[in-house]
Amino acid sequence: MKKHKRGLYALFIVLAFIAALIILWGRVRDEKALNTVELSLDYDSYSDLCKEEGIPLAQGFKDASTAGITSLSVNEMTLDQLQDQGKLRWMTGSQLADYITLSGTDVSNLNIDPSSIYVFNCNPVIEKAIRSYFSLMEKKGILTDKTMTIGSSGKESGGAKTLPVMEIKGSIKLLPYKGLGFDPEKTAEISNLGFNLNLRPENKPDASADQIKDYIAQINKIKGVTCIIFAGANEVIGYPTNLDATVDGFKQSHHLSLGDVETPNEKMRQKGATYLAQKLTDRVVRVQSIIPQYLEKMLPEDAIDIFRLGVRERNIRLIYLRPYTRSVDRVSVYQTNIDYFSMLKKEITRYGFTTGAASRMPVKNPPMILVILISLGTAGVLLLLLEQFHYDKGIIAAIVLPASVILPAGLIILGKIGLAQKLIGLPLGILFPTYAIVSAFEEMGFIETRKKLIQVLGYAVKMFLKISMITMLGALILAALFSSTEFMLAIDRVKGVKAILFAPPVICFVLYYLRGSANRQSLKDILSSPIYMWQGIAAAFLGLIAAIVAIRSGNADESLASNSERQLRVLMEQLFWVRPRFKDFMLGHPAMIITWALTAMNVFGGMGIFVLFGAIGQADIMDTFSHVHTPVIISLARTVSGMLIGLVIGVLAVTCYWYGRRLSAPKKAA
Repeated sequence: MKKHKRGLYALFIVLAFIAALIILWGRVRDEKALNTVELSLDYDSYSDLCKEEGIPLAQGFKDASTAGITSLSVNEMTLDQLQDQGKLRWMTGSQLADYITLSGTDVSNLNIDPSSIYVFNCNPVIEKAIRSYFSLMEKKGILTDKTMTIGSSGKESGGAKTLPVMEIKGSIKLLPYKGLGFDPEKTAEISNLGFNLNLRPENKPDASADQIKDYIAQINKIKGVTCIIFAGANEVIGYPTNLDATVDGFKQSHHLSLGDVETPNEKMRQKGATYLAQKLTDRVVRVQSIIPQYLEKMLPEDAIDIFRLGVRERNIRLIYLRPYTRSVDRVSVYQTNIDYFSMLKKEITRYGFTTGAASRMPVKNPPMILVILISLGTAGVLLLLLEQFHYDKGIIAAIVLPASVILPAGLIILGKIGLAQKLIGLPLGILFPTYAIVSAFEEMGFIETRKKLIQVLGYAVKMFLKISMITMLGALILAALFSSTEFMLAIDRVKGVKAILFAPPVICFVLYYLRGSANRQSLKDILSSPIYMWQGIAAAFLGLIAAIVAIRSGNADESLASNSERQLRVLMEQLFWVRPRFKDFMLGHPAMIITWALTAMNVFGGMGIFVLFGAIGQADIMDTFSHVHTPVIISLARTVSGMLIGLVIGVLAVTCYWYGRRLSAPKKAA
């Protein structure tokens, strides 16, 4: 009966794997089709660069286009910026009063408000755009027209002059820098140059829902617009109360994409961005940029490495470029940037991508029946793990198996597929590597000691591959479970990633002393033993390693890494196509090889430590595939290369130990 139950549980795992293969087949096709990357250049900073370098704007943008730039990103116009460009003039009320007084005019009857802004000498096109903006987005009475009479009517004074002005009420500290819509001359110029247009509007916290919806509708009418990437304060338009109006505005036009800017962590994400992305998943394009203070510290090739990794490994499809403000390699600043753009395009296309309007991922979720099969597979591995400790009472299976079907089915029917995926994913991620290792402990009690090095290595490699294949099976099932567009675009994230990374090593370490070799100490003996100084130092060292693993796990911002670390990553990528993870091949996998080599040599002292470190490598396989916004082929290549390198390092370590032990062994007397 026990054998039949194990067979049934194993069958559930096989069915889960078949379901995973079906899902992953479709996912790989979608990821391959997502192959167009948009290179978007910041218009204002590049224009300033061209002016400083004495390059005509038309020539500058033509060269940028030839180098690979496909779109230009534009911020909203501001009074301060327009004045710098000579398109209007503005003064505060007190400044205007002083200006008129200098002309000999009495200002007492002009009703000038010192706390307002006055705009005059305005370009007609810009004036029309400003009026349109205030009519659409501001309350009545914020902008009013006035006429100021300057000078006296006498012939000697040259006669009185009238000055039409727009009086704008608001904070004189904030209003000059407030976004007032988009410069129609600038957007028309960009369209005529043949670029796509990315707009960067700011939030309008005082605007009503209808105003926000109408504003986005107005944006949709601008020729050449393909994407909105929110700017200004760290908020999207409509935050916090009118986000649905923003969603409605986007839905008025199918061609408008939503640029979702990648951040190192969720807390740094723009407020309201997650809500918009969840409502507009079919419009989301992942955006990557490097902030100026980091960009200026790195060489162009370092920036290109960062962007390439984003495109290949994190589904980045729009690169937001800011130009360098310094020269590199003894060429001009201007040529530095043209070379930078050209090298970036070349590097991206080298990996099979094309440049153009950013690809958008179709919205998909795994079918309910396949999610249920994966849930049953997770229940199967749990029950198999319990079988290892003879917890084979039928009541557990009678509860777990129906729950693994009813719970996900109910949540999916209620439209909560993301919650179902997370509830299944956490135990799945912990159980597979744990079972893979613990199920192998059974061999430790009766294994025959190997007498030859080749036998030791053969057994260690066999056990390492056996354990890793079970873990890999679970990792592929995990990747399939979370193959929803929201997870693949990092709109939603797998919960409990740290638990998936840390729980299996701790559990395996404890269970080794409950279930492992007969030559081990019991957990009770270990806990009742005195602690020596060397043990305290070892514990601190292990804690340091754990802290480093915790900090460096996940997808940290590449721009925060040191130059030497970035160079090492690039070298690893060039050698192995995809960079393997260091804690896999430098720590986890060699430790797993050593674990079973020592077992084959009947050496069990300190084995628990090797089990602990070996389990880190297995847990990290699951962790790798839990980063769902990384294409599954990349995760697979990363894992396999890490296993192969770790295997080689482990074999070398065991070989050195074998010969070192023989050399240090006391020689027998003749």
